[in-house]
Amino acid sequence: MTSAFDEAAVRRWLTDYLVENNGCSPEHIARGASMHDLGVGSRDAVVLTGVLSEYVGRPVSPVDFWQYPTVDALAKFLTGGEVEPVEGAVGAGTSGPAISTDEPIAVVGLGLRLPGGAEADGNIEGPDAFWDFLTEGRSSVVEVPTERWAPFDDGTADGASALANTTRWGSYLRDVDAFDAEFFEVIPREAMRMDPQQRLLLEVTHEALENAGIPADTLAETRTGVFAGASAADYAQLGAADLSAIDAWYSTGGSISIIANRVSYFFDFRGPSVTVDTACSSSLVAIHLACQSLRTGDSDVALAAGVNLLLSPAGTRSLDQADAMSKTGQCHAFDAAADGFVRGEGCGVAVLKRLSDAQRDGDRVLAVIRGSAVNQDGRSNGLMAPNPSAQMAVLRAAYAAAGVDPREVDYVEAHGTGTLLGDPIEARALGTVLGKGRPADRPLLVGAVKSNLGHLEAAAGIAGFAKAVLSLQHNVIPANRGYETPNPHIPFDKLRLAVVAEHTDWAPAGRPRRAGISSFGFGGTNAHVVIEQPPVAAPVEPPAETAVTTLVVSGRTPERVAAQAGMLAEWMTGAGAEASLAEVAHSVNHHRSQHPTFATVAARTRADAIAGLEALAAGQSAAGVVLAGAAVPKPGTVFVYSGQGSQWAGMGRQLLADEPAFAAAVAEIEPVFVPLQVCRRWPRANPPPASSAPTSGPARRAGGSCIRVRGRSGPGWVGSCWPMSRRSPRRWPRSSRCSWRRSVSRCTR
Repeated sequence: MTSAFDEAAVRRWLTDYLVENNGCSPEHIARGASMHDLGVGSRDAVVLTGVLSEYVGRPVSPVDFWQYPTVDALAKFLTGGEVEPVEGAVGAGTSGPAISTDEPIAVVGLGLRLPGGAEADGNIEGPDAFWDFLTEGRSSVVEVPTERWAPFDDGTADGASALANTTRWGSYLRDVDAFDAEFFEVIPREAMRMDPQQRLLLEVTHEALENAGIPADTLAETRTGVFAGASAADYAQLGAADLSAIDAWYSTGGSISIIANRVSYFFDFRGPSVTVDTACSSSLVAIHLACQSLRTGDSDVALAAGVNLLLSPAGTRSLDQADAMSKTGQCHAFDAAADGFVRGEGCGVAVLKRLSDAQRDGDRVLAVIRGSAVNQDGRSNGLMAPNPSAQMAVLRAAYAAAGVDPREVDYVEAHGTGTLLGDPIEARALGTVLGKGRPADRPLLVGAVKSNLGHLEAAAGIAGFAKAVLSLQHNVIPANRGYETPNPHIPFDKLRLAVVAEHTDWAPAGRPRRAGISSFGFGGTNAHVVIEQPPVAAPVEPPAETAVTTLVVSGRTPERVAAQAGMLAEWMTGAGAEASLAEVAHSVNHHRSQHPTFATVAARTRADAIAGLEALAAGQSAAGVVLAGAAVPKPGTVFVYSGQGSQWAGMGRQLLADEPAFAAAVAEIEPVFVPLQVCRRWPRANPPPASSAPTSGPARRAGGSCIRVRGRSGPGWVGSCWPMSRRSPRRWPRSSRCSWRRSVSRCTR
């Protein structure tokens, strides 16, 4: 037998084994699912190695299942084929000239999920919506949603008094229980154990890559690093309240370290994966570390992120006792009304590349990071007290690293929490390092996004960073919301500082426009990042208009394809009305992830394309529209020629699972061939049409509109779990074709 035949035979044997013993579907195996996803744990691997060793005629080690974690890779290894090691895949695109340790870093994408406030219908999703929020001068601060704290009312007078005397102002996301578990291949049970911060970061990471125009699958097995700022551990603390409910998912679901690791795992990134916890400066420190990783070559693409959710009133109550919270429910940064801050939630992700790589790849560059620095307060006037000397030192270090004269910085997005003494200390550091030597008529402009969003703590740095990047893009610095009377403890004129009291045009000054962003942790870790406008991009010919343009719309299911088509049609008639049909096609066809199920819309005009997309969204036939349904085939066997060995056990199983006509025909003749056991053993993933019993069990129940955990107090904040539900029309029920195994770790689709 040839090596190729041996490989195919081993692949078939493994597939049959997993279908028969683990209840896996052949489709899920064919998509390259890992052995772990197929339900092969440590004990299962030991059992499987015994029978597999007998089949292939040589010893097989359980370790092989981890080194070659898919059916295809394992079959190739066992038959002597060359399997590219992880190191080779990771380093595939990194050969070339040595990397400069001071090369500027390009910001090529942003993803944001921020609170929209009482005036908005939902959350702020994406940079465009965030810019609208800033330029409209809105605030996202509201009273805490009733359902957030209700479970903490234990019915006692002391408990009620504690809640009543805890600051109720904050900046809260809506639908924090929502998660597209199906898209991220997480079974409901595991999803409910996952800290919502993990869920949120997964979604916003995908959106950031879409914003960057980088299909996520192109980064698999590459040196893509993840640096995520996070410090809140409320979810794990809630889960620990009921020890009897602790299961295997608790440890990974509630661990802070897994917040970054979960992203790397799902997208198959092979660069550094680090959760950074320096409290309020976490996400800006994450940006600093991401830049270092790019400059040293540890990463070729880096995601710098921050995420923060307030799932318990305990943290707010503690800060109340420290007299840090605002009594007026607003961050009055640099204003005489400064009386503390309000806490907030949010998530942001920046996609970073070395500038030379971004220019080589034709990426859109939003801004350039010139330099950054991180230091510590040391033994200041108290653990949570700021240190003016340390703040000055981190500023000097950042501008030295950037090679930029501090006087050539136009604007600083300050930490600006709005505390009566914290703001003057920061202002003194800014004035000493950046204000000194400036003419009186050109002071350093300062502002703080906390005046709009509140203090997002671990996500505060990425929020301020995003505001500064967008300001560079739009040539406008948004006003510091609510700024009326200067803080009397800050000598603004002497320090050559001015708060941005109204929207200010950011005019060119004969050099690149530059901004700094500061973030200070309450334990003393300080960070500062220096950015500037991107270099002028080389002119690029727009995509040529053709007689007929084809749009490819893809998704994991036909329903998702229809939803994507509807959203694209809505965008083309709204925010994207100025984009040409050729530009839309280029972005959709070349800069978006392509999923297994797809549809096409062929059109001569923009109006025809929109009409076709709307028809596709409605599931209707129309000229030029090919409805979804055909899956992208996985490379493999195309033809099977009859000959010796043309029959094998289980050869009809795939047809039974995939072809209703074949399954119906076999069901019709089955009574004649009662002894034919292979026909009686229907694949559990897809019973034949003749069966009268509907699919039941977990897969059927998972198809509902929401997934919640019930406890003694009913659904909601119960002991160990935060409920999970669908969050928008983009969220679709899990297919009833999921098959499950009693001990399987995730859905075996």
